Amino acid sequence: MQYFSLFLKEKYSDDKEKFEIGLKIYELYGKWLKEEMDTLVKSGKMEYGMTISPNSYLQKCYDDYGRVGYRLALQLLNNRANYEQYSPWNNVRRVDWKDIVELEELFESESLKTYYGNFIDQRYIDYLSNNLDDIGEIQWRKFEGLTGEFFKRLGYEVTLGRGRNDGGIDVRVWRSTEDKEKPPMILIQCKRQKEKVDKVIVKALWADMVYEKAQSGLIVTSSQVSSGAKEDCKVRGYNIKFIERENLNKWIKSMRSKDVEIIV
Repeated sequence: MQYFSLFLKEKYSDDKEKFEIGLKIYELYGKWLKEEMDTLVKSGKMEYGMTISPNSYLQKCYDDYGRVGYRLALQLLNNRANYEQYSPWNNVRRVDWKDIVELEELFESESLKTYYGNFIDQRYIDYLSNNLDDIGEIQWRKFEGLTGEFFKRLGYEVTLGRGRNDGGIDVRVWRSTEDKEKPPMILIQCKRQKEKVDKVIVKALWADMVYEKAQSGLIVTSSQVSSGAKEDCKVRGYNIKFIERENLNKWIKSMRSKDVEIIV
C-alpha cells in the first residue's frame, strides 16, 4: 500500500484531521481484509481469482468517519487497484504489442489516446523501463503524458495542457476533483531535451505560478537542471522542485508491469 501512504503524506500533511482519519482508514482496511480472508478460509470456499466485496468496509468507514472517511476509503481501494495492476512485484494482465508501428508511435506521434493507461500506454512505460536511454528520444507529447500518468496513479487530479500553444504549462495537478475550482497545487513544466534546463525556464515557470496562484512548481526533464537555475530558485525563494533524469528513471521503474522483458 505504498501509494496510499505517499498519497496521505503528500496530500494531507497540512490537514491534521484528514491525515489522522486516513491513518485510521488504513488501519481499518488491514483488519477488515484479515477478517474477510479468515472467514473465507474457514468456509472452505476460497478459490484463486475470486473477489471480495468492499461494501462492508466502505460502510464501516462511512459510519465511523462520515463522508471524509468514505472518500478516503475509496481512494485507498483505488490505490490498491493501481498497485496490483502496475506494481513490478504483482501479477498483472499483460498486453503484447501487435506490431512495430505501435512502438514507433512512442517516438513519432503526439497522440495520447490509450486503452492501457490514463495518458500514456502501459506498454510504452514497460519498454522505457528496460530502455531508459531512449527517454530523451521519445515524442515530447508522450513525455508530458508520462509525467501526468505518474501523478494520476498517486491519486491526484491531473490535466494536461493543449500541447501546442498551451502557454508553457504542460501539466496541472490538484489534490482532488473538488479542488479543481481552486488554483493548482502544482504547475509542471516538462522538458524532454538533451541540454540542461536553464534559468529562463525556471523564471518563466515562476511567473506562471504567481499568475495562477499555484502552491508549487515542478520541472521534469530527461536531462538535468543547470546549477545556475537551481541557485536562482534558492536565492530568490522560488518554490520549484526538480525531477531530473535519475529520479525520472525511478518514476518509470515504479510504474512498470511485473517481469517486463521488452528488448528492441
